[in-house]
Amino acid sequence: MEKLLAGKRLPTAVMCSNDMTRLEYFTKVYRAQLRVPDNLSVIGFDDIHMARVTIPPSPQSRCPAGVGGAAVTALRAHVESTVPHREYKIDTHLVVRNPPAIRRARWKT
Repeated sequence: MEKLLAGKRLPTAVMCSNDMTRLEYFTKVYRAQLRVPDNLSVIGFDDIHMARVTIPPSPQSRCPAGVGGAAVTALRAHVESTVPHREYKIDTHLVVRNPPAIRRARWKT
């Protein structure tokens, strides 16, 4: 996050790998004297209970229960066998708690 904030162009949004990372990003954005979502949108991933009470609330990507165990099982099968590469589809759900928090982001496809 320090590299992103120190760059010439401030990103409009950051998607975190998990909610604990999102909370740390909030701290770094605050220390850089920026505001979420005014200057930067921060989106969490996994929607832990604490994510529901942070200020400002932020959008979350929620995975189905048991995805961690499935990931470990898939990794173990990959390491222990000669089965060719396999793709796994994981359906996520976007939980929008604060619509203005994502309004600013410019999505690139």
